[in-house]
Amino acid sequence: MQNSYYRLFLYIATAIVAAAGLYVAWLYVISHRDMGFTIEWKFWKSTILWPALSVIGFFLQFIDWEHTSFTEGWVVKDSWGRERFVENNDIMSVLWGNCLFPLIAHLFLIPCIYGAVLYYIIITPLALVNAFIPYIAAAVCVIVPVLFYIISRNFDEKSYSLVWLVGATLIFLLVVGLLFLPTTIDFSSHKEETTRSEVVKRKAIGQIAVKVQMANLRTGPGANYAICTRPDGTKVQAPKGERFEVLELKGKWYKVFLSDGREAYIKKSLCTKMETYTATKDEDSPLNNDSIGEIPKSLK
Repeated sequence: MQNSYYRLFLYIATAIVAAAGLYVAWLYVISHRDMGFTIEWKFWKSTILWPALSVIGFFLQFIDWEHTSFTEGWVVKDSWGRERFVENNDIMSVLWGNCLFPLIAHLFLIPCIYGAVLYYIIITPLALVNAFIPYIAAAVCVIVPVLFYIISRNFDEKSYSLVWLVGATLIFLLVVGLLFLPTTIDFSSHKEETTRSEVVKRKAIGQIAVKVQMANLRTGPGANYAICTRPDGTKVQAPKGERFEVLELKGKWYKVFLSDGREAYIKKSLCTKMETYTATKDEDSPLNNDSIGEIPKSLK
C-alpha cells in the first residue's frame, strides 16, 4: 500500500517539477535574448581588446619573421623590345622603401593585422556562446524533471520516503527557480540609478543611446573642451547602450543630463539617432505651460 501511495505522489511531484521546468524552458526559447555579451564585429571600434591583441601580434611576427621592404623603379624596353627593371636610386626612394616603410610595417601594420585575426578568433566563440546560452539553459530546464524522477523513485526504499520526496521536490523547484531568474533580467539595458526632477524631464526634447564601446562626456560642445570628471577625479565616460535625455542640440553635439544632476555634451556621431519626445501640456502640473519648449520642426 505504501508503495502505491508513494508512486502516486511521485507522479504528482514529477508533473509539478516538469511543468515548472518546461515553462522556464519555453521562456528561454521564445525570448531570443542574449546573456550580456556585447559583440562588436568592427574590431577597430574595440577600445581595449584589439589594441591589446596588437601588442601580442607585435611579438608573434618574430616567429615567422620576413623583412618587409620594396624598391621603386621603372620597367624600360631596349631596342630589341626586351623589358628590364631600372631601380630608382633617389635617396628618398631608397630611404622610404628600405627603412621607413619596414619600420611602419613591423611596428604598426603587421601587429594590427595579427591583432585583428586574434580578435575574431576570440569574438567568434563568444558570439556563438551568446547565441546558444538560452537554448542550453532551456535544455537544462528539460533535463531537471528527468533527473528528479530518476533520483526520487529510489526513495521508496527509504524510511520516511514521502519526506524524502517532499525535500527533493523543493530542491528541484528551487533549481528551476534559479534558472528562471535570468529570464527576468534585462542584461542589455543600462537602467538609471538616480531619479531626475520633473522640471528636467519636461525640458528634454528626446533621448539617445551610446553606440560605441565608450564615449566621453565633455563640459562644452567641442573636442577642445575638457572631459567631465567625478569628485574622485575619474573621467565621466558612458559605455555602449547607456541612454541620456537630450536637453538641447549644439551643432554636432547633444547637451545631455547626467545622473548626478549635471549637464554635459556628447558628440552626435557617437550616439544613435535621437528618439524625439512629443511635447504635451499637463494642465495639472504646477509648472507653467509656457516653460515647455516646442520641438524644432527638423526633429519631428
